[in-house]
Order: sequence, then C-alpha cells, then structure tokens
Amino acid sequence: MGAGQGKTRRTQAAKASSGKLAGSASSEAAETFNKVVDFASFKKQFPKLADNFQHYPKILTLEKAPEAIQGKVEISEKVHGSNFRFMVAPDGFVVGSRRMLLSPDATSKQPKAALDYVRNSQWLAKLREQYPVGTVFYGEVYGKGLSRGMAYAGHETNVRLFNIRLNSGEWVSAHTTGTEEEHLVPLISTMTDPTMADLEALLPGSKIHGATDGHKEGLVVKNYENLDKHGKPVWAKIVRKDFREDINRRQEL
Repeated sequence: MGAGQGKTRRTQAAKASSGKLAGSASSEAAETFNKVVDFASFKKQFPKLADNFQHYPKILTLEKAPEAIQGKVEISEKVHGSNFRFMVAPDGFVVGSRRMLLSPDATSKQPKAALDYVRNSQWLAKLREQYPVGTVFYGEVYGKGLSRGMAYAGHETNVRLFNIRLNSGEWVSAHTTGTEEEHLVPLISTMTDPTMADLEALLPGSKIHGATDGHKEGLVVKNYENLDKHGKPVWAKIVRKDFREDINRRQEL
C-alpha cells in the first residue's frame, strides 16, 4: 500500500466516523421535541397572549358550590398529582405550576422532572401543532417522586390533561383534543342534574394503573354552561373520605 493510499483511507475512515457521530448527535437531538421557553421572552414577543397564562382556578368542594351539578356536567376522576400548565409557544411551551413559572434551566428535582417530560414528549409536540400560540393546557403531573403521600408513586412520570384555555379566554374540556386516554384525566360520565347519590356511586375504583389500593382520590364535576359572577365556569370536587384519612396517616409517618 502506498503512502498516498493509506492517507486517503484514513481520511475516508475519519469522515465515516465523523458521520456516525453526527448522526448520533442528530438522533439524540431528535429526542427533544419541545423547547421550554422563558415566560419573560414569550411576553416580550407576545404581550397580549402572555396574559392568557392564568393560574388554574381553585375548585371548591361540592358543599360550597352545589350549583355545579345543575345542568349538563362532565364528571372525571380526580388525579392526585401536581397542578401543571403549559402555554403553546412557536417552538415549544412556556411551563408553570399552579402558582409559579418554571425556568427552563430549573435544577430542583420536581421542576426538572416536569420540564424534561415536556421536552421529550412527542405527543405534546403533536398537540402543540393543533393549537395557536398562546393556548394554555392544564393538567396533573404525577409519578415517581411527584405524587406526595400516595398514589402512582411507582408510576413513570406522566401528564394527564383536564382543561384548555383558548386565546379567547374560553375554558374547554381537554377531552375535546382527541389526545390518547393515557394523557387525559379519566372521564367517568356525563350527566344532567346528577344527585349526590349518583356521584357517590361513581367514587369506588380508579381508571389509573397503580393507584393506591385501586381507589381514586375523588371526582371533579365540571359545568361548562353555568358561569359564576366573574364569568368563569362552575366546577366542584368530591374527595373520598377514606382518601383524606389515608393521606393524613401517610403524612404522619
């Protein structure tokens, strides 16, 4: 073999090796489906749309909001996790908990787990393509290290959506998205003027794999037709008594 030929082959091998590395890097990059966008940057670019990133409204117990079961209602399983919101941005999402904005470079265990889930979720990327910038999705994030005191603690990190806030300010059910059931809070029933007995009959069991003792935390009843004095939908929750007692025991341990 001549010196020139050896040099040529080494050059070709180096190029092939470089190509493999580049391909590997591209493959890894492809695993990131969504950027996490800083809220301040989003607000600078879309000042009006940023106002849509509202805190999720507090849901009262049914005793305090009996009007929630008047008319047609959607009844879903109450998931025991952490409240989570994310707003569609051009290349990803602005992300927040119920009260806080999450920085893209957060390093604390729970925020980082939630942010990594957003970055690596192809289903969220597909969902993002269906809605305009500024649309906000609300759900529960749960799983290992995220569900305090209970349920799904051994479950891989997951997000289940329950509501969407459109750019118009209208609240709609996440069950209108066509998203896979594993990424939606379980829809138990739709009823018109349900009684308390009707609702109590729906309390046993859970549709989420890994729920503690096979039971749900409770129910959430949502009425999208009746609005309160502030123009917001009337929603209420029922938390199972045994669940409250079980959580109290776990927190005491």
